[in-house]
Order: sequence, then C-alpha cells, then structure tokens
Amino acid sequence: MKILLIDPPLQRFMGYYRFYFPLGLPYLAAVLKQAGHEVLIYDADHDPKGSSLSMKATALCHRRYLEALQNNAHYIWQEYLSILEKFMPDVVGISFLTPKVASALKIARLTKQHHNNIIVVAGGEHVTARPQDALGKNVDCVVCGEGEQSISSLIQQISEGKPSPADTKSQLIEVLD
Repeated sequence: MKILLIDPPLQRFMGYYRFYFPLGLPYLAAVLKQAGHEVLIYDADHDPKGSSLSMKATALCHRRYLEALQNNAHYIWQEYLSILEKFMPDVVGISFLTPKVASALKIARLTKQHHNNIIVVAGGEHVTARPQDALGKNVDCVVCGEGEQSISSLIQQISEGKPSPADTKSQLIEVLD
C-alpha cells in the first residue's frame, strides 16, 4: 500500500523556523517500509526560510495561522494537495498534536474532499487522550497509544478490506499493548 504520513502545519504559517524533525513519523515509516509498503513523509511545518521568533512575535503571528485555516487557496494547503495528487496514497496518517488539531482536521477534510476513498488515520498524543476530537470528522480510524507497535497490522487490515472505508467511520483502534 501507499501511505502518506503528515506532520500538519502550524508554525510555518507564522514564519517560524522549527529546529527539529518530528521523529514519530520516521519511526512509523521504518516499520511500514519493513512490511513492504511505500511511504512518504510530508513535514508540512518545515520552513527553511522561517526565522526564530520570540514568544511575543509568535503570539502576534498566530492570527496568520487562524486566517490560513479559513483559506483553502493558501499555498501550504495547495502544496499538500499537490503532494496528495502526485503520490495518490491509499492511506493518509496524520499526527495530531494539541496545538495542531485545527490544521490536522483541515488536512483530513482536504483529503476527503479530493479523494473520499483514501483512509484517513489519526494518531498522536491528542487523539490518544481525546479520540472524540477526530472521530467522525473526516477521520476514519484513530490509533491510541504507541503506533509503531501496531501500525503494520492496522495497514494489513486496511489492505484486506478490514476495516473497509464504509466501516471505518468513527472507529477507534486501541493500541495500548
């Protein structure tokens, strides 16, 4: 299967340069590649042209994020749609961190608007604590807990049609082994 893993944008909208790479996604990608899947990571928050911002500047720039959430024509959303069209994944996995929930949900909505047959899987700290924030909101499955421990079996189930796109609406996949 083809799987697209995404770290949603937040700081990039504000012109901030993030000094780290989200390590959870490469861990998942490694497990999936070992299982024979084709995986692409899209770090939507990476902006090499960004700068370091003070807390005050970050707060003042937060409105840019809020405005971008309402603007489907924003270049970051268009960049995502271009990657989606070129890669054409079977599954999109989105990392849900609490500050990025709005952009994670936007990614899920854009995915379903453009290709309703793609399975959207949510994982991360936020949905582990509050799966109801993603379930039924263009998200087919929510993985709670450590995804590296069960991502291969979940993708295997999806590839076998269990759960099928019709069955996955509001489905919680507990991964607390």
